[in-house]
Amino acid sequence: MNQNYSFDYSGYGVGSFSLPHLESIEFQKSYSRIFFKLPLVLNLNQYQLKQELYSQIQNINGFLKLNTNQNHQLNFCLGNLYNHEVFYSSIPENHTIFLTCEINITDLIEWERLRNGNEIKANLDLNFSTSYAKMEGSWTIQEKGRIFNQNLSIQYPIPQKVWIQFLNQLGLYEFHLFELNHPISNDPDTARISSAVRESIDFFYQGGPLGFRNSISKIRDAMNLLDKLYPLPTKNGKASKEQSRGERWIESYRSLKNLVHLSQHPEDDSDDWSRAEAQAILTSFLGHWEIRKSLFLKRVAE
Repeated sequence: MNQNYSFDYSGYGVGSFSLPHLESIEFQKSYSRIFFKLPLVLNLNQYQLKQELYSQIQNINGFLKLNTNQNHQLNFCLGNLYNHEVFYSSIPENHTIFLTCEINITDLIEWERLRNGNEIKANLDLNFSTSYAKMEGSWTIQEKGRIFNQNLSIQYPIPQKVWIQFLNQLGLYEFHLFELNHPISNDPDTARISSAVRESIDFFYQGGPLGFRNSISKIRDAMNLLDKLYPLPTKNGKASKEQSRGERWIESYRSLKNLVHLSQHPEDDSDDWSRAEAQAILTSFLGHWEIRKSLFLKRVAE
């Protein structure tokens, strides 16, 4: 367990929140919104004066706010937090509860652009109600105490590895204008290419100079594999104005391949690769993937 965040009721220590080890993020996705769950560990104390009085917490609401270690001034409100359950101090010790975070997909896309691959620092700004309840033997509430409203800010670390896994499972890939499900398929002939692209996406989300360079390097690997599956035709020496659209696509692909090969030769290219470059190359490759396949099939048909 990590740091405890305690809260009181009229001078009496009601309980505390603490942080579990976050290994994954559960979520559901609708057309425009995402609902994911963040766990918290809750401990509630038995009321000290009367054994039949139980501490109570309910109406948990709040906001998930994010910034990065590169820019502490960035305080991005990603979504609303809530839990509609009522908890009494009869719950087991170290009881895990889940806060649902409701976010718009467009807000997540904007956050990823601002994060730019940096470490995630999250804050849960919570408000909730505390009170006590007097219970009868059948656990029927006989009496309720006055409600006190509480506010608490909890520093909530989200490991980058867990966040990258979450983004990959979402399958948003906001930098693409089309779904990845088609090019990233289970076809055994393209399995190695798909694997290289997935690694490229992982490195893209990792971010930073090394992450972006490795993302481009994996696209280089994918292009080398694609060349073996759909070999390029020999250059025909035509002037640009004499080339067909298909031939111009092939030349465009050759230019992209020439560019990504720089990622394997840092001595020839000392500048860091940017997020925008990695994004453009990944998107371009996936577009060329489809074009290459259609051109190849067209040539076979002819």
